[in-house]
Amino acid sequence: MRRDFRNKKTKKKNYFGRIIFLITCFFVVKNIFFHTRELDLSATERKVIFSDGGIESMVLSSAKNVEQFLIEQNVKLEEIDRVYPQSESKIFSGSKVIVERAKKIKILVDGNEIEDFTFENTVESAVLGARVELDEFDILSEPRESFAYDELEVKVTRVERVEEVVKKEIDFEKIVKKDEEMSWRKEVVKEKGEKGVTEMKYSVVYHDGKEISRKLLGSEVIKEPKKEEVVQGTYVKTGKQHTGLASWYAQPQHLKNQYPSITGYYAANPWLPKGSYVRVTNKDNGKAIVAVINDRGPFVPDRIIDLDKLAFSKIASIGAGVANIRMEEVKN
Repeated sequence: MRRDFRNKKTKKKNYFGRIIFLITCFFVVKNIFFHTRELDLSATERKVIFSDGGIESMVLSSAKNVEQFLIEQNVKLEEIDRVYPQSESKIFSGSKVIVERAKKIKILVDGNEIEDFTFENTVESAVLGARVELDEFDILSEPRESFAYDELEVKVTRVERVEEVVKKEIDFEKIVKKDEEMSWRKEVVKEKGEKGVTEMKYSVVYHDGKEISRKLLGSEVIKEPKKEEVVQGTYVKTGKQHTGLASWYAQPQHLKNQYPSITGYYAANPWLPKGSYVRVTNKDNGKAIVAVINDRGPFVPDRIIDLDKLAFSKIASIGAGVANIRMEEVKN
């Protein structure tokens, strides 16, 4: 029994001895660590990671703090530049000193020119940092994720995508019924026509308020057009007849403006009063038109009328040049 008690006592003493040994080792290691740090501070050269304006390098330095380091490395700072860590911070081997250079940028947006300084690295973040709001569709003259360099100039184009609804009129159909007993100058509307309306939806893209593209998304007729019914007189009372050749020419518009035609056809004649009408019939095919005399000519033997190009094309081929016609003076 006495021997067992002694064994237990010996084991207990050994246990406490080990604890004391471990504590002693801890303080020894701690003293060595801090002593090494102190030696490092007093060392001649230390390896320091130096980042200047985003360009990183490893340099050897004997400076004890950041301020001495910048002087040692001959780093010139502008008032707006930023340094990390603070100037009084101590330097050890493996320390990192960062100098952020302020970059001057110019932003052209919404008709304004903004000049600012930025520490941002990308064009997009630099623009946003200048308190310019950007929509996801806005276009920047430089890629958004490209590097923001000093003296950068960026133009922001505002992009707006909208849907627009446009109403467009639909012309009505004109139905003309002929009345041989009614004067050719007379037209009677039996049923008035009405234009229809179609609604067209577009996707429109604007750049700085200027329309760039327009795409039709769909259309819908919201009002059908109503046909117009007209009775047109065809009775032409004729007087003296003349036969001969008709030629053609492209009549100037200012002559047509002087004598607006009921039929839309014009002609020149050497003797008939201006403003009078004639019926011209192609004797070879029977085609006829009624034209107003508003010019003089032709002054060529056997040619009795010079039709405007449009009028001539209704009774003969333009390529023929001339046509054998009968000209009748209109009395009604």
